[in-house]
Amino acid sequence: LLERLPPGTERLRAEMTLRAIESTAAFSVYGGGSNERERPIRRMCDIGEQIGETDQVLRGLVGLSSLYVVRGECTRGLELTARCLELADPSRDADLLVDIHWNEGLLADFGGDLPWALATLKDGLAYAQRMNRTFSPERFLFTASFKVNLANAFQLLGRIGDSVKLAEEALQDARDSKHLFSICFALTAPVCMLWRREAATVRVHMEEGIALAEQHGFATFLAVGRVYHGSALVEVGQIEAGVEEMQEAVASFRRMRGFPREQYANALLAYGYARLGHSEQALSMLNAALAHIERSGQKAEQAEMLRLKGEIVLMRGRSALPEAESCFHAALDVARAQEAKWWELRTSVSLARLLRDTGRRDEARTTVAEIYNGSPKASTCGIS
Repeated sequence: LLERLPPGTERLRAEMTLRAIESTAAFSVYGGGSNERERPIRRMCDIGEQIGETDQVLRGLVGLSSLYVVRGECTRGLELTARCLELADPSRDADLLVDIHWNEGLLADFGGDLPWALATLKDGLAYAQRMNRTFSPERFLFTASFKVNLANAFQLLGRIGDSVKLAEEALQDARDSKHLFSICFALTAPVCMLWRREAATVRVHMEEGIALAEQHGFATFLAVGRVYHGSALVEVGQIEAGVEEMQEAVASFRRMRGFPREQYANALLAYGYARLGHSEQALSMLNAALAHIERSGQKAEQAEMLRLKGEIVLMRGRSALPEAESCFHAALDVARAQEAKWWELRTSVSLARLLRDTGRRDEARTTVAEIYNGSPKASTCGIS
């Protein structure tokens, strides 16, 4: 039908709308980072340049920024959102500013800058409320999406009660909306449950999310649900079953060309391999994942990945104690720089255990006391 329209600006505008719909459908069926989604987004960028109007150019660039979000390409994505903010006119492009701030907040979150992420997501939500926007750029219910991402960030900041409450509210909001895509997202995206090692809760939520994703063809949520479900199985000792499930999920991420926490998923799989006795293969995988996040800027789980590396190194025996201790200290440095109290706590416990086992009990007590006596600085994120 589009080809029947005469060439010109109106035809390009019509195609822009169609490509945006195609991009949304491709997100659901093939994954948010897939080639099938990238093609219509690249075409939107071309159309925007042909029309030459700022709002049309921005529509393409915002779509491309969203692609970088899903692929975990935080450095490239933040550079692009900065360009979008320079182009956008608040009085004319307020609706697009919702998406720009949203993408920027997610990229900052996945990049490990928690205060910036929370402040920017808050701006995105404010614009969304002002514009009466119901859905995020990825077509999730805005309130549910905001609360899920906030729950994950609060968990890392050490605000555990807030994290639990928001994740529960997000799922209830999604269920009340009866929007299946948002329900599946709210079931599988709160990775904070896995960080708290709530294996039973993770399994229940992921099993429901996996069933929903299989029924309706939500590719990304199917893979996400499987990797977290598999990790929960490893946590309770069903290691072979968990590793098998995570292998399938990680392979899906590669086919879909990415997922914002893909390298963390690789780290979880590596730890599963180590639990099966394949420590050298696990270390090779972890080193590759750590090298990737240095290139991409996808550093939200960097501290935990370094801690996991230390735990795997310890499996080599006492000769590996200095290397493992070095990993734990590196993880602490990252966690403190990111204000990630949760990673700092977890790493402090790993380090204290090592110090205890090497006869340095006073050091061990001091290490744990420092984080135990510390308190998260909620004021730094601008949200009470």
